[in-house]
Amino acid sequence: MDAANKIALGVVGAAALLLFGFIGYREYARQRDINEMQEALQGVVQVGQRVMAESAAQTRAWRAQQVAKAQADRVRQAVESARYDLAPDQRCVGGVVLEVRGNVYTQVGSIAQPVHCTGRRADRPLR
Repeated sequence: MDAANKIALGVVGAAALLLFGFIGYREYARQRDINEMQEALQGVVQVGQRVMAESAAQTRAWRAQQVAKAQADRVRQAVESARYDLAPDQRCVGGVVLEVRGNVYTQVGSIAQPVHCTGRRADRPLR
């Protein structure tokens, strides 16, 4: 082999080495970028899952609070409604509440402002 062929072979070999090195580095960089993106996406997924879990917990707490509030409102309404009900010793006679003790009938309220009623319900709280 003469010197020109050796130089040409060296140049081709160096070019091939550079080409394969370039291709190998590009593939390495591409794989590195893919791995980084997968890690970033995994982090985003974990954050999303944590946010979803926190949101679900907040929603459950809010619903429990609303249920407790509704139940307290129902109890309060029942107590308030019971205040308008006539007691067993009271009667509605002619649209006015009277207390009956034996054969003594006493008007509830004042003479000027008696407590009016309909059926077993007074128009204002009795207790």
